[in-house]
Order: sequence, then structure tokens, then C-alpha cells
Amino acid sequence: MSASAAEALRALVGTILIVAAAAKLWHGGTLVAFLEAAGVPTVAALHINRLAPWFEASIGLALLGGIAVVPGLAVATLLAAAFVVLHARVIVAGVSVPCRCFGALDRDQSRLAGFARSVALFGVSCAALALELAGPAQGAVPSGEALFLGALSAVGFITAFGLLSAVENFVEARNRLLRIAGRPELGR
Repeated sequence: MSASAAEALRALVGTILIVAAAAKLWHGGTLVAFLEAAGVPTVAALHINRLAPWFEASIGLALLGGIAVVPGLAVATLLAAAFVVLHARVIVAGVSVPCRCFGALDRDQSRLAGFARSVALFGVSCAALALELAGPAQGAVPSGEALFLGALSAVGFITAFGLLSAVENFVEARNRLLRIAGRPELGR
């Protein structure tokens, strides 16, 4: 049971990283404004923006291929933790810049949904790493069933946080309109 759960969680993390990388590559320069809002110097933000998709894709492919699984999950966990910290810095600063962590799939301006997504990815990565370290099949290529379950879970993960972001943006827009109309009490 723990081996298949570890494989499915690893496939979930790997698929999320691959989708995020592909979306960033498709959309282009997406992370720079977010990184700058989080206090990252522009030169570093430009380098991170250029390298992040390739880094995420290579980790994701390694996880799906059963290559350097424990180090890959450790790096994925650190990457998710870094995004949690970056999101927290942007939220505390009160800046309204979305992360665009999923490139063209991140159309909305939601800060809280991006933060929640990073926290969730951090938790999933930690769980995958813990199960991988405890399981008997360390580093094995995930079974077809685990790959399917992981990929399906990744679609659900990305869709759920996209919907959360859209709802958050709708509520914020509605509340702005109510304030403009002089009826802010209706937004509660």
C-alpha cells in the first residue's frame, strides 16, 4: 500500500512540475514581476525566470522516470517551500502581483490561491518524500496505475486551485463594485 501511495504522490508532484514548466515555457516571461515583488533583485529574477521551467521539467521527468527519486523529491519540497516563502513576502507587502507559477494557466490575480497552492504542493511533496523514504520500492518507476492516478490528481489539483483563484477574484471584484456603489455592507 505505501509503495503505491508513494508512487502516486511522486507521480502527482512530477506531473505538477512538468505542467508548470510547460505552461511557463509556452507563456514566456511569467515569474519576473512576482519575484521582484517578493524582493528578488531583477537580474536574479530574470535568471530564475529563464531557468525555472527547465529545472522543474527535469525534476518532474526524473520523478516520473524513477531517477534520483529521493533527491528529486527533496528538491521539489525545497522548491515548494521557497514559493511558500515568496508568496508570504508578497502577501505581507500587500502587493497584488500573481505568481504565474503555471504560466498561461495562471490568468487570475489571486495571491491567496497561489499561496494556498504552494502550501499544498509543499505538503504533498513532504508526504511523497516521507513515503518514499519509508517504502520498500525506493526509486522504482511508478506503475501505470500510479502514473494515471498521479496525473489525474495533478489535473484535479491544478483545476481546484484555478477555480479557487477565480472565485477569490470574483469576490474581490464584487466587493470593489459594492464599495464604488456605496453599498459595502452587501459584500460581507
